Amino acid sequence: MISKSGRYWSTGITVTYIPLAGRINDEPCSGWHAKLGYQDDGANNDPDTGQIATEGTLYTRFPVRDAKIRSGLSIALDTLIADAERLGIEFRVVGPRTEPWLFYRADGEEADCPPPDGWRETLAAEANRIGFRSYAPPPPHGTCRHDAARCLSRMSDAVPTDTSAQDDDAQAQQKKNTTREGILVRRGQIWEDLDTRQNQRRVVIESVADGEAQVRDHYGTKHSTLSVSRMHRHSTGFRLVEPGELKYGAPTASSNETAQR
Repeated sequence: MISKSGRYWSTGITVTYIPLAGRINDEPCSGWHAKLGYQDDGANNDPDTGQIATEGTLYTRFPVRDAKIRSGLSIALDTLIADAERLGIEFRVVGPRTEPWLFYRADGEEADCPPPDGWRETLAAEANRIGFRSYAPPPPHGTCRHDAARCLSRMSDAVPTDTSAQDDDAQAQQKKNTTREGILVRRGQIWEDLDTRQNQRRVVIESVADGEAQVRDHYGTKHSTLSVSRMHRHSTGFRLVEPGELKYGAPTASSNETAQR
């Protein structure tokens, strides 16, 4: 472990809805999984001094169903937060805001783990309860959804519009900012270069526009610009870092590539 504080850290929690978590009186019931990834402060290993970076994952072993007076989601989140504290894992977020993230797995876009109806509102309410940040509620019917339905509460500057021209432009921007693997690259996400020549370098997405991602070294101040069109796992070996199952990110200026978790 490489850590000045002697503790691991995580950027947040990711949850997944399980439609069939078990049966009560032969009636099917749903449940929730909660998961967080944690890591130390090491940018890379230093074998000569015995300084080796380590990381791990903490998650509920089984889906948590609703209790009589509490939801399974609330129970899963409270349990994970309490266990993280017991294990010396602190929540830490890079940037001007300090609240950890509460995400749904793959932002609700994976066919094998669809979220329930009203999941954005549900996660927003839970995030407010535990002092985290999460998704903004979806925009009113008929407005531009490309940003507002995907943005994070209090972080989005998206302005709803009902004009077809603006909607087309928004969709074009979204396409430019999406990798070949179908990952929408967005601000605040952390990615890791698995190429050993890069010593597993991690970068943070600071902004994305017109298919170009502005990134900063996760453990430093170096900035670079990356092309979203070249950001994909099979080209450079980038992957999404697990804390909060962050879904967006980018690589080095030389490789200009990224990947999904």
